[in-house]
This record gives sequence, C-alpha cells and structure tokens, in this order.
Amino acid sequence: MMKKVMTVILIFAILLPGSAILAYAKEENLALGKEYTIVTETANERSYPEHEKNLDVLTDGVYGDTNDFNSKWAWFYRATARVIYIDLGESCTVTGVETRFLQNNSWGIYAPRYIEVYTSVDGENYCKNDIISGDEPSVKITQSAANHIVSNHDIVLTPVCARYVAVRFDVSVNTFCDEIAVYGEKGSSLTPPTDYCYVGFEPMNELADPEKLGGDRDIVCFHAGYSPDNEVLVNNTVDFFMPYVGYKSANGKITDTMFDSVMFLTLQGNCPSGGKLTIDGGATVISDWNMLLDSYFSDEYNLTALDKATSAVKSTLGLPDDHTTSVYLTIPFPKISTDVFGDYTGDGIDDKIESVDDCIEVIKWFMDEVNLRWTQKGYKSLTLKGYFYYSESITGQFHDYEFELAPRTVEAIHAYGLYSVMIPFYQAVGIDSVYDIGYDAALMQPNLSFNTTLQDDPAGTMEDFYKTAMKYGLGIQMELADGFRWEPENYGKFYEQYLISASSNSLMTDTVHAYYNGAGPGTFYDACRSDGYARWIYDATYKFIKHTLSLPEDITPVSPDTALTAVGNERIIGKTGAVGDWYYEYKLTESPKNGVTIFNSSENSFSYRADRNFEGNDVFTYEIYLGGKLIGSNTVNVTVLPSVEEISESKASSEESEPTDADASDDNTAIWLICISILLITNVITLASRRRKK
Repeated sequence: MMKKVMTVILIFAILLPGSAILAYAKEENLALGKEYTIVTETANERSYPEHEKNLDVLTDGVYGDTNDFNSKWAWFYRATARVIYIDLGESCTVTGVETRFLQNNSWGIYAPRYIEVYTSVDGENYCKNDIISGDEPSVKITQSAANHIVSNHDIVLTPVCARYVAVRFDVSVNTFCDEIAVYGEKGSSLTPPTDYCYVGFEPMNELADPEKLGGDRDIVCFHAGYSPDNEVLVNNTVDFFMPYVGYKSANGKITDTMFDSVMFLTLQGNCPSGGKLTIDGGATVISDWNMLLDSYFSDEYNLTALDKATSAVKSTLGLPDDHTTSVYLTIPFPKISTDVFGDYTGDGIDDKIESVDDCIEVIKWFMDEVNLRWTQKGYKSLTLKGYFYYSESITGQFHDYEFELAPRTVEAIHAYGLYSVMIPFYQAVGIDSVYDIGYDAALMQPNLSFNTTLQDDPAGTMEDFYKTAMKYGLGIQMELADGFRWEPENYGKFYEQYLISASSNSLMTDTVHAYYNGAGPGTFYDACRSDGYARWIYDATYKFIKHTLSLPEDITPVSPDTALTAVGNERIIGKTGAVGDWYYEYKLTESPKNGVTIFNSSENSFSYRADRNFEGNDVFTYEIYLGGKLIGSNTVNVTVLPSVEEISESKASSEESEPTDADASDDNTAIWLICISILLITNVITLASRRRKK
C-alpha cells in the first residue's frame, strides 16, 4: 500500500510545476565529489592562460564566501562560454540541476545570461534537456554582501536516464561559480533519449565572407563628428584620403588602388550637448545627430573629400567610370530617457525616446536624412554600402534593452537594402550570436596593439584569434596604434604580427578586413610619407591587400654573399640571404676596419665601400633579426683591388722620380745648344779683334 502511495506521489510530483519536482529532485546530489572536465568554448590557451583559479571546487559541496573571491569560487575569464562535463559514475535518473553564481556588474562580474543542460549515457552522444535564460534568474541578495548578488538557478528536468551531465553557461568577462549540483537517484529504468545534438556552439569553420558585403574586403576607418579642440581629427581632406584610396609609391606617384572601402566612426562619440553618440555616456539630443550628419556631408571634408580623392585616383589610373569607394557610416546609439530629444517626426512637437520602438524610429529618421543628403550631393565616385553598429559587444552592460535593439536595428538597415557591420573586441560577449542577431559581417579586433596582457605571447594570441574567427565566422580588424607615429618599431611590431599571422593562414585571402589607424590623417598617412621601417609598414599593408605579402618559407632561400671583390673604393652590393617581404633588422657585430657597411632592409642587402687608397683584405660580421629575434649571422670577406685610376696615378708618380730616354735626349740638346752658343761667341770675338788690328 505504501509503495502505491509513493508511486502516486511521485507521478503527481512529476506533473506539478517546478517547485514540486525540485523537492523530489533534491533528495540526493549525484554530482557531490564526482570528477568533471572543463571545456573552454573559445581558444584562449595562449592569449589568457593564467586568469582562472580554483577550478576544482565545483562539486565539493562547499559554498564560497561572497566577501572573499579567493574562497571556494571557481573563477572563469572570458572565452565566451564553459561546458562542465560531470561523470556521475553510473547510470542515474536525473531530475534537476542547481547552479550558484556571483554577480557584481561594477566589478566586471556577471552571472550567466543562459544555462544549458545536456545528458548522455555514454559520454559521447548528448541530448539537450533544458535551457534557461538569465534575464530573470531566481536571485537572492545575501545580507553579508550588500553589493554582491548570489544568482541561484534551479533547473528542473523531465526525468532522464544519464551517466554524464554537461552544464554549459556563458562567461561575460569574469564569472564566479561555487557549485554545480545534479539531483536525482542512482539507477534508472528509463529509456535513454536518442535525439542527439551538438553540445554548445557548433563551429562554423569559416571566416566572414566578403561576398556578404557585396565583395568589400578592406575597410579603413576614419573619424567624423565633434572635436572642437582639434578639428583635424574629424575633418578629413582630399590629401588625407589620397594614399588610402590609391597606393602611393616611394616617389609620390599613385600607381595602384589600395583600400576599397572607408568606414566613418564617431570620435569617442562626443557631442556639443555633453552626451555621447556611442553606447556609453549620457543621452543625446537631435542637434547632436544633425551635427554628425553635417560632419559626414561637409562641403569640404569627409564624404566630399573622399569623392574627390577617389575621382582623382580613378583619373590617374584610367579606371572605369563605375569604379567607386564603398562607404559605411556609423549609426548613433539612441538612449531611452525622460529628457526631450527633439522633433524627429516633423510635426513641430519635441519628442522623447521612451521605448525601443522610439529608438528604431529615430534610427530610421537618421537613415532617411543620410539618403536625402547623399542624393543632394550627387557623389560620382562613392557607393553607400552600409552602417556600423557602434557597440563592441552585446552584453546589456550599459542598457538592458540592447538585446532587443540590436536585432531590430539590423532589420531596419536591411530594409534600406544596406549591410550591417559589427566590430567586437577580442573574445567579446556576443560573438557567438552575431549572425543570429542578423549582422552581415563581424570583424573581431585582436587588441594585441592595445592590451598588454595579450602582448606576452603575440604569436600565441594570434593563433587563438584565428581559431576563434574560424569557429564563429568572423573577420579581422587590423590595428595600427597612434603610438606608431612616435615609436614605429615599438608599436609596429604588433601590427607586424597581425600581418605575419594573417598571411600564414587564410585571414589574408579569405575574409573581410577593417583597419584602425587612429584619428585625423591616420598612421598609414604618416607611414606613406616616411622611410625605413614606417614606410615598410605602408608597403607591406599594400601587399597584404593585394594578397602578395609573402612569408620567408614561401620563397626559395637565397645564399648570402660572404666573399666579394671590390676595386678601389667603389661601392659594392651584397645579398644578406634574408627573403620574403618582412622587415629584417641588421646589427654589425664586427665592423670593417678599412671601410663602411650600410644595410638596406627593404632590399635585404648590404653595401660596402673601402677607404680611399686601401688595398688588401677586409672583413665584417653581422646578425639578422626578425621581429626582435635573432635568426642568423654572416661573415663577409672583401678583397679590395687597386682601381685603374690608382694604377695610373702610381705610374705618373714613378715617372717623375726616374730619368727616361726622353729626358736624356732633352739634356743632349741643351748641351749642343750651349756648345753652339760658345762657338758663335768665340767667332764674334775673333772677328772683332781682327778689325781692331787692321
């Protein structure tokens, strides 16, 4: 009788809402003390290798102290999401999962937005059992930590036969979890499910396709907007644009095209009102948006200047009339506020932005204004291709309505027949959902040029970057920091790593590239007008765009010149043996004692000139560096022979010091002249003497 009663109670409990099932489910924590495996969803083995702690506390039954993050809290850092695979040790009837996370947004600690549960009987084939959203978690604020929120998630499952349970949750910057409990009972008579699925995000195994942007591949970023203290940062001239839309050779001539697209960003989103057009900062007013439009469509700068520059390059190169530069503009981020925004509906009444619907209407008004002004300008060499959504992640950190606004904004852009582009930072929250939102292309920043943590292993960071880009279908933003203007070798080495890594995999040829190079004319502009390493950066970028940048291992090795012959002090040229398009550095470890050696990094060669009048053997030794690393050393022996001029000078000197037949002939002639003179004088005296006697 008791067994029948318990069976009825069990059946009734299963049919009840979650709280009743949970009361049954919590009879035994099947995961207590069990082993588990943690899988990081995004590659971070070499980019963020040492930022996680206490990863062995998830099933020990001990809860962390909310005031002490170093207590029993497992600390996860970035890399999109984690999957915790727990082995229950035997087949069980699993009825629920409980998790406990910490949240303190001001400290960059975020509870998950979603938690997924998968089960398996063999550890290989998994079925998804449930998913909950963190938008409305069961949250309890502890009295011991008024600023910290403990987010408890009680996930009730339809009873399932399983030995293995996988719990997946997103990681937004920092995520702290102190326990994962699996409830149910050991043993199971249930039939295991067979609707298998992929655990987590299934890799796309491709990069952002340029065809999704109508074929645009290389988008260089400029700034427009408000900068009263330094207007040159947002007032881009024809001269600024010329070395971007056209490749300018070292002699200053335009010889080819370069970037095919220009994206206009807003300079930190600053506005005359004090608000910001970007996702952060205060609310803006309609005059701020009109200010940005005026900056875009200035009669002298920005779009007008870009149109003239493109026309000039088109004329110089003899390109067809339909050749244009693609343009992407930034859409400001509308902020819901009780403040008056302005009359964007045209009815003479000032409006407010009080809902997401209002946000979308303001965005449509802005795009209508862009279309109107674009038509009025009648640009001949520009094509409006799309808009940049000014948010580098999808977190809801600044505005919780972003999760609704982002997809609706993309939908509105598509309704105008234009493309939508996002540029998230490295491992940003939301990179696994950019195409669910609807973006046509997401181009992730490596951040190697700015994040000192990632600079510990630049090549490793870029290896993780490539794996991440391939998994989520992303492109790349190439970043040349402003500091390159003052310290080109220091800041350029990180951009150089972008070039090296991207050209060694498909990031150079198979995806879309954005290029960040500061505000104003930009660092590429300065590099084009420089020489040495800075100029090499510009030339290497051009080759990268044209897919001709070559790694040393792609080229047949060249033997260095180690034995040369010079005649006099003429300049001779030798090969260093370095190959490829990379910028090698050379250091003399033994200088020539009787001459001068100069290296040409752009040609991978050296020149030697002997001292004047030196004749004999000279020698020097040098080291070759690539990316600051020693890769080789060579010794060069030079035999210096006398020149034809020196031989002639020596002969002339010798002729002056020794008598010759010609000299003897001259002496004899002189003697004969003297003798004749004496005879003549004698004859004259004799004749005179005879006359006296007469």
